[in-house]
Amino acid sequence: MCCSKKYSGTFENIVLAILLVVTVALFSLPIIFYYISDIFVSISSTMILDSTNNSNISDIYNETFPEINCSTIPVQWSKVNASLNCYEYAGSICEAFLTQWSECAAMREGSSVHVGVTEEKQMKHESTLKTLNGFIGSPIFKSCAKVALPFLCQYMFPLSDCSTGTSYSATRDDCIIISEGVCADVWDLGLKFDYDLPNCDELPKAN
Repeated sequence: MCCSKKYSGTFENIVLAILLVVTVALFSLPIIFYYISDIFVSISSTMILDSTNNSNISDIYNETFPEINCSTIPVQWSKVNASLNCYEYAGSICEAFLTQWSECAAMREGSSVHVGVTEEKQMKHESTLKTLNGFIGSPIFKSCAKVALPFLCQYMFPLSDCSTGTSYSATRDDCIIISEGVCADVWDLGLKFDYDLPNCDELPKAN
């Protein structure tokens, strides 16, 4: 009888220990999966970055915008009569596209392109685009790059007509098409790493 109680108590302890382990595991699994997911995404992004960082970023952009004319420019724009400050575009990443865009808008002045963001902010955007290039510039996202790169140039460097105060900016229409369609996977990754991607609902409609 004594031994029976002893074994019964031992069995109960074993069952309780198993239940405790299972309970802890069930609560821990989501946390473990979350961190594993983060590690996987980080490793994946690093691999993509390494595969593209050896390329000259301006070359990648020039390949994306080969001899674009106004009828084949891959994005729309919103023309807003707003009084914006004018700053000469001091970067290099979006130079090819912004030059063509300003010519299509019939507003290019001399050899300079003007945008509505300060030089300090321009440098910040250039840095962001260089990082994003690690994802979008990868050959596996070539179809995404064709529309995403011009759109991001529009969004980060809205053209500004110094003589009229008119602003030419990225549109909600393109943003939705890009973020929910051809670039959905890359877009989600960009949001996860807080790469200053726009909220489509806050952008103006094309006009």
